[in-house]
Amino acid sequence: MRTWKIILIIVSTAMLIAPLTAYATTSMFADVPNDHIFVDDINWMKTAGITNGCGDGTNYCPNDNVTRGQMAAFMHRLATKQVVNAGTLDGRDSSDFVMNTQWVKESVMFVNMSSGNKLPIEAKCPKPKHAVSGGGLSTEGRLVMIASYPSSDNTAWTATWTNLGPVPLTSTVTTWALCEGPGLLVKPMP
Repeated sequence: MRTWKIILIIVSTAMLIAPLTAYATTSMFADVPNDHIFVDDINWMKTAGITNGCGDGTNYCPNDNVTRGQMAAFMHRLATKQVVNAGTLDGRDSSDFVMNTQWVKESVMFVNMSSGNKLPIEAKCPKPKHAVSGGGLSTEGRLVMIASYPSSDNTAWTATWTNLGPVPLTSTVTTWALCEGPGLLVKPMP
């Protein structure tokens, strides 16, 4: 009787493990473990031709930062390989967004900004347009953008800057807003 119990336990365990190993994802990159939280997404990007990995292509470098140039390459491959239909969004044609968008910017020079100070800079959209995206840039590495968000009424984009250095600094920062409209529904940020 005891032998049957052991056999039953072994067979039951094998039946539970076999499906898991049969459907386990195998990473396409040496530095992405098979149990990595984003392994399926990373494999999809490789299969779709959106990424070639990093270095010689055997690695993905999942914890590295992405440069603006690399992001441009991802976006270009995504669009030209027609992996997704970038021509529509929420059932609307992309020409609605392209024809009705405008970038605006606001540049401010800080003089002797104290360490730890936080200052918001707002790029305001001309009426009746609304801010749908934005960002910013600093001329000084110690002056960093710590927040980037639309105004509560979606009429502007705000970037908040802080001095991370130990001493006061002088720097110019620029905040951009991507404005769209009129005639398009802009949903407020949750």
